[in-house]
Amino acid sequence: MDTNRSTLHRLPTRPRLHGLFVVTLATAAGCSKELPPPPYVANPDPRDAHNVTLTLDNAPEDLRPTGAHVQYRIVDTRCMPPVTNFAGVRRERAIHHLNIALRRVDATTYVGSYFADGLLEKDYYGHGVCRWEVNLVGAFLDTEKTRSFTYFSLAVTPDMRRMKIFADRSIRPLRNDGEKYRASGWSEEQFASRVPEAETANYFSYMLEIEPAGGG
Repeated sequence: MDTNRSTLHRLPTRPRLHGLFVVTLATAAGCSKELPPPPYVANPDPRDAHNVTLTLDNAPEDLRPTGAHVQYRIVDTRCMPPVTNFAGVRRERAIHHLNIALRRVDATTYVGSYFADGLLEKDYYGHGVCRWEVNLVGAFLDTEKTRSFTYFSLAVTPDMRRMKIFADRSIRPLRNDGEKYRASGWSEEQFASRVPEAETANYFSYMLEIEPAGGG
């Protein structure tokens, strides 16, 4: 599979991190200043490529991915400036992400790629080299008719490597308050134990898988 490095190195301009993917950046009480942009840069020569596959089954015809990303985490935060404020809050971000471009290969399958070594390991703060690890890979989806009130999302960690979510094809607003909420869904285990076989056709699934580009 083509691992397009130029695509992987582009940072998201409007990150849509909701639910499981939200990274809350707390600030000290009474501090109104915005956090400075992170100094992190993409690895100019990444080698550890991984494939991403998003698969839909019995899904609404207009269900489409609206974004995907790989999220990285600093392994040892001692490479970052020490926390000195009274609230004990770190201003620098220990998590960073890069967009993943998903390409449609057939009616139900989308593929993409990322590099596990996609961020450059260097001394960003003068406290030693910051080393990175992949924290999770996530994707978002919605449909034309549900775009205003709900979205679908799922994520996998390197240990999980695969996640499948089932959702009712009769998609309704969680709350009729004009806000947009993450759609509810069931895991494979929940679906198998709670949904009678005669009703399974009323549901659809979306699955995210990651694996090293060379297999294994």
